[in-house]
Amino acid sequence: MGAQFAYLTQHFFAFTWAQVYLGCGTAALVMSFCVLMLNTRAPPYARVSVDPSGTELERPSVGILEALRYGKVAIYSIICFFLKFSHYGYLFWLPYYMKNGLNFSDRSAVLILMLYDLGYLVGSFLTGYLSDLLPSRQAVLNGGILLATAFAVANQYWIDSGSVQFVLFPLLGMTVGGTLVLLTTACATDLGTEVEQTRGKKATATIVGIIEGCGSLGASLGQLAIGLLVALGWKAVFGALTAVVVGAAVSNFAGYLPVLRQMFRRGRNIQREKWVRM
Repeated sequence: MGAQFAYLTQHFFAFTWAQVYLGCGTAALVMSFCVLMLNTRAPPYARVSVDPSGTELERPSVGILEALRYGKVAIYSIICFFLKFSHYGYLFWLPYYMKNGLNFSDRSAVLILMLYDLGYLVGSFLTGYLSDLLPSRQAVLNGGILLATAFAVANQYWIDSGSVQFVLFPLLGMTVGGTLVLLTTACATDLGTEVEQTRGKKATATIVGIIEGCGSLGASLGQLAIGLLVALGWKAVFGALTAVVVGAAVSNFAGYLPVLRQMFRRGRNIQREKWVRM
């Protein structure tokens, strides 16, 4: 809500940036205090398992290297790296680009940032709702990544058109941000729960931490990379952001290679059995 607060206070009350930051910081402090006061301890059943005799046993925790070998943990971590790289790249550098690259006013720059943030909000709601509505969360994740790739490529093509950006950036916020939220919450938690059920070890928090940590690494390295690329021009900056979104799509597809390979082998074996019967 920071972008919305900045736009409204600057547009209607002519606040300075110092006053905007002071207001956002105060709101964050109040919310942190509310979370601290309302926080409750985790229930005891979240930490223990029960043997056949009814005795509660402490479950062992999965290690980081061990967790990386499970399921799609490594693939999800790479995807999260790329998505956070692009998401925070768009979020932090968008106002600077609108003001210095397209010569927009401060209010217009904050407005388009607010639209990107609103798209992120709507995308979070939609991906969460659809992932519960459909039988597979992976289908929603795949669709979000493909749409994000399409909008990123379109944005690269119309990078010099300020009017088109008011349409594309909300769509980017919806697809990139919404997919990122789905990945780091529901998908990561489902993956951790699956590992706990199959391996009998506590793994959800570790797996979510690995995926989130790789994403945070991408966000921090992205700011450093974009700061260096600005000297080469804005096309280089948004070209890099487009490339990392494409990288997320390629990484997601790579996760299906073992399944496709297994299907190919199964089909070849069936065909071979038909030839033997003939």
